Formats: sequence, structure tokens, C-alpha cells
Amino acid sequence: MIISTKIEHAIKTQLYRWYNGYERYFTASRIANQLALLEEDIVMTTPRGKIAGKVNYSWGLKEYKGMKIAHIIENIEVTTKTNGSISVAISLIYHGVQRDGTDNCMRFTYENEFNQIPNQLPLFKSIQLNVEGVLESPTFKDAYPRLRSLALMHYYLFLIEKLQENATDFQEILTADFQLNLSPTTAISSITHLGTWLKNVAQKIAISSHYSKEVEVTTLSLNKYELKVDFDWEGWTVSNQKVTAQTRHTWVIIDKKNERFAKIQSIDVKTLCPFTIE
Repeated sequence: MIISTKIEHAIKTQLYRWYNGYERYFTASRIANQLALLEEDIVMTTPRGKIAGKVNYSWGLKEYKGMKIAHIIENIEVTTKTNGSISVAISLIYHGVQRDGTDNCMRFTYENEFNQIPNQLPLFKSIQLNVEGVLESPTFKDAYPRLRSLALMHYYLFLIEKLQENATDFQEILTADFQLNLSPTTAISSITHLGTWLKNVAQKIAISSHYSKEVEVTTLSLNKYELKVDFDWEGWTVSNQKVTAQTRHTWVIIDKKNERFAKIQSIDVKTLCPFTIE
């Protein structure tokens, strides 16, 4: 029997939100969104020291004003512990350019722990950052569009894999004029229709898992991105049958930086391998 990737999508949603938070100016709304990722008793440990409690976290955010920051994620490993908490090991390249032009590029590793919340996004319980080495700085490349788009993608997949029978949670991540072309016969452009489709899926599928690959994010214009991604999908039906498929998605994303998530304007899905019962 297959295992749902719902928890992994939930974790990656929060991780990509965390890192892209640093890559644009921290307005009051964006600080509030960042704080909402944390447990009240969060403990953060870095080479610069320790911060205990999220009330103490936001004080240091003003120092990022005027900086250019990019995080290039190399690897994420998610492990669920026996007590229900989740540990996450991350390796990434950090590239920061100070207001005075000082240019730093380093490899970081993180050891994070999350608390699970049933059917909701998990919260950071602890964050430990280690500097693994200093790298030669390349030409700065803005990573925000990619991280912002991936946070949205994984949250969408988390909601899909919850197999809920209504579309309430999707309203936050869809533009008013959204169009979801999920197959040649399934075009959805209203919350009501989306709710009907979700209910139909939930009545047929007991477990759903999406594995993304070949992710490309392109900036189309200011605050408008295109995401292209292939998915290997596995499902387990309510009648105990395994089903597989492969699809290619093209998304158009509209971003408003002060909101929790960017929004999906359109999704166009191409079937690479049709749904097959194994």
C-alpha cells in the first residue's frame, strides 16, 4: 500500500515560506506571516547565538533591510519521529549582498524540528543553523520567484492530498478569474465546481501522493510567474487498488508579497501517462 506525501508537502510549504520571507523587504504583514510559522516557544540556534521564543525573533529582522538575499535549496530530508514530531535536514547555498556591497556566499545546513497539527500546516519547534563553508560568490540571482512558487505548489498539493470534500481552503490561493484545466474534459473556473470535483475525488481515492520533478520557474512580468513541473502520481482507491499516472503542469502565478501565498491564475495539465490500475 502506498504512503501519502501529504506531510512532506506540508513541511516543504513551510520551509519555502520561511526562506522566501527573507528575500523581500519585511513589511508588518510579512513579519506577521513569518511569525505565524513558529511555535511560541521556538528555539533558534545559529553561530551568532540563540533566540528563545518567537516574541524575540522579529527584533533582528530590521537588519535585513536593503539586503539582497537568495537561498538555493540543495536537499531536504524529512523524518517523522515516534513521538509524532518531524525532523528536517536541509542543505542550501546562502547568497547575501549587504547594503554596502559586501558579498557573502556560504553553504548552510539546518536541523529543524516541527510540531504536527492535524490537517493543518506544521509549525517550527526548533531551528539550528550551521555554516559548512564559505564559497566564491557567483553573480547574484534572485531566488524569490522560485521559492514563492514552490511554497504555493506544495500547499496546493497538501490541500489536494487532504482529500477534503469542499474547496474552502483553496479560495486563499486562487485568483478571482482562475482557470484549472485539469484534463481535456475537466475545466474548472468556480469554487463550486472545484468543490464538486474534490468531493468526487475523495469518494474514489483513499490515498494520494504527488512526486514533483523537472521544476522550472520563469518570471513573466513583475509579480507574475510561470511554473512548469512534471508529477509522478500514485493513488490508492477506496476499493483497494493502486493507480498511477504522470502529468505535466503549467501554472501561471500572481504574487502579492504581503499575503501568505501567491495565487494560481491558471493550471494547464497535459497527461504524459494515463491513469492506470496496477
